[in-house]
Amino acid sequence: MSGLGHPESKELFLRTAYGDAHPTPGVADAFEEISGACDGLPLALVSAAHVWRERQGKGWEGKYAFEEVNRAFSWWYESLADAAHMLSLGIFPYGHSINRKSLIRRWIAERLVSAEKDGDKRFHELVDQSIVEPVLITGSSDFKVKRFRLRRPVLEFIVRESVSKNMVKLLEGDEPLPREGGGPVLSIYQTTDTETSRGNIMSFSIFNKGVAFDDLQQCTYLRVLDLERCRGVDHSVVAGICKLSLLRYLSLRGSDVRQIPRETERLRYLETLDIRETVVNNLPVEALMLPRLVHLFGKFELPQELEDGRIRGKLERFFREESRLQTLAGLIVAKYNGYEHIVSHIRLLRKIKIWYQNHLLHYSTLLNELLIRNTALDSLSVDFGGSLMFPHISDIFGPCVLRSIKLRGRHWPLPAIIASSANYLSDVQLSSTVLPLTYLSTLQSLGRLLYLKLVAYEFVGDDTDTFTVKKDGFPSLERLCIEAPKLPHLRIVEGAMPALTSLHLLCPTTMPKHPGQMGEIDEPEATSETKLGKEWGIEYLRNLNDLVLPYTVGDEQLDFWKEKARSNMNRPKVTRQPKPLP
Repeated sequence: MSGLGHPESKELFLRTAYGDAHPTPGVADAFEEISGACDGLPLALVSAAHVWRERQGKGWEGKYAFEEVNRAFSWWYESLADAAHMLSLGIFPYGHSINRKSLIRRWIAERLVSAEKDGDKRFHELVDQSIVEPVLITGSSDFKVKRFRLRRPVLEFIVRESVSKNMVKLLEGDEPLPREGGGPVLSIYQTTDTETSRGNIMSFSIFNKGVAFDDLQQCTYLRVLDLERCRGVDHSVVAGICKLSLLRYLSLRGSDVRQIPRETERLRYLETLDIRETVVNNLPVEALMLPRLVHLFGKFELPQELEDGRIRGKLERFFREESRLQTLAGLIVAKYNGYEHIVSHIRLLRKIKIWYQNHLLHYSTLLNELLIRNTALDSLSVDFGGSLMFPHISDIFGPCVLRSIKLRGRHWPLPAIIASSANYLSDVQLSSTVLPLTYLSTLQSLGRLLYLKLVAYEFVGDDTDTFTVKKDGFPSLERLCIEAPKLPHLRIVEGAMPALTSLHLLCPTTMPKHPGQMGEIDEPEATSETKLGKEWGIEYLRNLNDLVLPYTVGDEQLDFWKEKARSNMNRPKVTRQPKPLP
């Protein structure tokens, strides 16, 4: 039930409807409407083709076309012990790109799943059943779906079921919240004729840059509030939100909210607060001390009131003894004022993102405190901004059990925690204006490394400006992504990267001007002439399944790499990367 493109959809429809017979006149025009309704779903295309064939091509009857689809979905739905998490997808409009992690956090807040692990399991069941269609796969070591959408027939079935069971109510445009009647409602998004008591609403979402309601405080049982990219999130709206004492999930991402007030201390059940892509650049201490807060997203400095030793001591004790915070992404460090180290006391911290905005700061002090004190920390992301050199980052040594590290800046010596072959890193992402190829010589010995991403304006090496991937180099690496204006010169020795399955060459210039320019295979018996004829050596990456090029590459470059891929026994799929989401 995975989705098909337009050509494959048309082929399946015509083959099902006509077999070996010639299509009847008019089918080409009708198929455009049919294709839009089926949205690439094979089961829907087959069902529509059967209706078309029974009517002998006389016309399109949409209301009868998806009977097989609905029967299949109904059978699957009735076989589920608990389908509430699936029905909750009925709140999302058609075409909406849904973030997997955000959805799972919503499910936890709505008590549809018990924990993140349970949510991941339920989500992958939806993927396996093709209920959701992945549109973006994360490149990190877990290689999970990052964003997805619902195909039209699937969404229509889910909306029908969720509305009929009074789990979802739909409001349209500026229609006000109903004030009377109805049973408990899980989510409310767009419009139905059934009225809903505000007191029964447990989840409320506004999409497509809608305008926030100013009387949300009347939804006294609200658990989830998603105002992502909404307009009108002014002081009165935020004041009303702070009265929702049972709220567990609050997303103001991309909205026009300007301040988070001290009154957020009333949100004692809040588990997720998301203020990314807003102008909010500081938070009150009260927000940092919310007793059940697990995930905090944004880009903000620590509050100036921490200059008061009494307040700083109180927050430090809270972080050390009571805080449930696991994600802090992220923190701006604009100047060294002596209290940034306080975040190293967050006892359960698993993921942190830091932006440095002053190149004179001594980076290693805070980072080493984080690594030494936070035994649960497994993901560290640091953006050094425009600093030219980071002389202190090489002092970052641990000890640590980091799984993931992401560093961004202009140039730096490779930190000891990355260079050490004894580390636990499975995900390394380095971004810089200049990246020395010698880094790769160090990284290829890391036995646990699964994902490596290198982003640079320029790669520099020794006199040959060529990097050699040695035999058994990168022994566990499964995914490699290189992003640069030009692909660096690589020399791959047979037996290198034996586990590599996915290769992303996101370089606009990815086709050599002459044989051997992009690298070569080193075979013991090969002459120099033979080596020149071996371009890049994709045929020796025996487990390679996917080769992804920039979405901007032309047909000539795409065809070049498809030709190279034919020499690989796996026949890896060569594609362009998806265009960035608007």
